[in-house]
Amino acid sequence: MRGSVFQLKNKKWRGVVYVEKISGDKWKKKYFCEGSEKETQRKVNDFIYEVEHNLYADPGKITCESYFNEWFEIYKNKIEQNTAEYYRNMLDKHIMPGIGKIKLRDLKPADLDKFYIGLNKNKRAPITRPDGKLDTVKLLGWNTIRKIHSIIRNAINYAVHNNRIKANPADFVDLQKKEKYSPSIMDEACFIFLLNKVEGKPDEIPVLLAACTGLRRGEVFGLQWKDIDFNKGIISIQRVVTRYSKYVTKKPKNQSSQRFFAVPKFVMDALLKYKSTLKIIPEKVCSGFTAQAYSEHFKRLLEKYELPHIRYHDLRHFNAVIMLKYGVKDKTAAHRLGHAQVSTTTDIYQHVLSDMDIEAAKIINNVFSKEKA
Repeated sequence: MRGSVFQLKNKKWRGVVYVEKISGDKWKKKYFCEGSEKETQRKVNDFIYEVEHNLYADPGKITCESYFNEWFEIYKNKIEQNTAEYYRNMLDKHIMPGIGKIKLRDLKPADLDKFYIGLNKNKRAPITRPDGKLDTVKLLGWNTIRKIHSIIRNAINYAVHNNRIKANPADFVDLQKKEKYSPSIMDEACFIFLLNKVEGKPDEIPVLLAACTGLRRGEVFGLQWKDIDFNKGIISIQRVVTRYSKYVTKKPKNQSSQRFFAVPKFVMDALLKYKSTLKIIPEKVCSGFTAQAYSEHFKRLLEKYELPHIRYHDLRHFNAVIMLKYGVKDKTAAHRLGHAQVSTTTDIYQHVLSDMDIEAAKIINNVFSKEKA
């Protein structure tokens, strides 16, 4: 490989590198045109060095859309089916319409900044999905945008590692801080009222499992009778039901979620009583609904009894608050909830702990006020 620098008639400097011989006197060439002879020579030398040391990355004219599709076909085999479907949906619904036409080599951090701000603020027209259905694009929160950013960054990292581009523009984007999640918590009196209304009815079991054992929705509807040890009063979480385009039963995503723990006696009694009423015992404890269908049903159940709206999953948060409020240690609560880190438990329910702290101050104030009196 060789290169040279020369001056054109218009006094500008041009550099040329003869990359490889194609045939006869024909060569594949790479041209550089900079402001000065010195700068042009530097570009030529840098290019020759990068090629000879296998450092040169040339993505050519490939667009982000073409590249992301190519990357996804490889990457989807390394992740679970529902995750792959989520990635595909984010690509088709948001990423491709937003930055798909930009050439991969031309993608800049500023392009990503504008794209993310647009997802959060700008109204965009509905788009047609690959299956022909029309999708209405909703404005996204920053937590969802962070997930989209993670997909883009992951995809472009693959291009960097395979020497197709030199740097990942997603590495230079500063996103807004993660929005702190504050769950809706049912009042204790409301829950007791609900529990009395569903006692002995089909809703009793899914309500008890979420609110009194802290199971996630996917864990409730993945629970099988063989996972319950009635003699020892223990439930074992071995599988979950998850859904994207269809429902899939699989193992929990991490070791902390795959757990076993003691269950309150009144919950065990209700499970045993319910099981005794079944003429044919199905494999799963809650087999009458899919997870999503029960969430919709639960919404109507609260409306029926004129109770404040919460999601079905929020009953799990009710369980967490009850444990923390009545003195269950953080580490024990985290284990029962399936949190890998104790900090996850305390961070999610920080607002509840703050209320408890204020209550503690009031109690201490009352004690000393009485002493003074």
